[in-house]
Amino acid sequence: MKRPVLVQVDHRRLSTFLPAEKSRGRLPLTTLQNNQKRAIIELYIAPGRKPKRIGEIIVDNLPPAGAGELLMELHGKLDGMQLSTSLQVNGNPWTRKTFDLRPAFRGRKTLFTLLSAGIVAVVLFLLFAFTPLLGTDTFGIKKADIFDKDRQTTRQTEKPEPVKEEESSYKETTVQPDAAESDETGKPDESSRQKVQKETSDPAAEPQETKTSQEAEESTEPKEPLPPPIETRLYFLPDTAQLRADSLDEIRSLAKRLNEEPENRRYIIAGHCALFGTEKGRTQLSKDRAERVYQLLLDAGWEPSTPPEIIGYGGDQPVTHDREMQSLNRRVEIKPVDETLADG
Repeated sequence: MKRPVLVQVDHRRLSTFLPAEKSRGRLPLTTLQNNQKRAIIELYIAPGRKPKRIGEIIVDNLPPAGAGELLMELHGKLDGMQLSTSLQVNGNPWTRKTFDLRPAFRGRKTLFTLLSAGIVAVVLFLLFAFTPLLGTDTFGIKKADIFDKDRQTTRQTEKPEPVKEEESSYKETTVQPDAAESDETGKPDESSRQKVQKETSDPAAEPQETKTSQEAEESTEPKEPLPPPIETRLYFLPDTAQLRADSLDEIRSLAKRLNEEPENRRYIIAGHCALFGTEKGRTQLSKDRAERVYQLLLDAGWEPSTPPEIIGYGGDQPVTHDREMQSLNRRVEIKPVDETLADG
């Protein structure tokens, strides 16, 4: 199964948890509010253009901490159609959960099964419809050979009986023409009779009206909503524009997903830094990180219809102020232009 697994935290954005080519992965998370007690982590899988929800992890009774200070890490392992997850809070095991991915792919299998059943039904119908015309039954035995002798005996013993004329149950309906459509003798004109028959037998108007109503129903059907926009974070090594190994592996699958986005959706690539060094150095390093990610996505095959906005925020928008958690600030965020660029 080569489909990426995505994570949505507190109904905000989708982030890549397991890339399509990986069977194991981990995703660092943190709290979004001061003294947050509960977090909802929803998992999605992308079998097509629209991600499908496969379940959620509810984390309760979180220890009190400021926004961005509590470190959570989600681990996952993919085994066939089973996804096993474990969550750690501040390095301590917190909860485990297993998800079944088969329901997300059940729609396509059902369509294939219905199509196959339809083809088999058509073949059987044609087989039984044309068998009597060939003079054989379904087992290839000639019916004429089996019953020929009985037919000859019956014809010799039968005597013809006089045929009685029966009154037909069908009565012809005549249309009385107008006075202007009759000849001098009072009989309907032949051209008028043909005109009446044509008007009563012409069914062209009714199908046209039916077709129009069908088109009106199709035009009122709701259109399929656009897939949710891609929002993800990539993390860097300290004091450099070099991606960490786990984020570098995500570039190829991310470029493929971006190519499937609507053409009118524009993205922003924003770089951030840890809270060390000078302000000028942090601003330049964050911009270098954003430009590095953009170049890697182009090398991986991304062809944006509209070039993204490249910007460096330095250390102005950290997700945490904890000195031990500054790895979460060394990041690049990829989001739609109309979305908020940072959570903290």
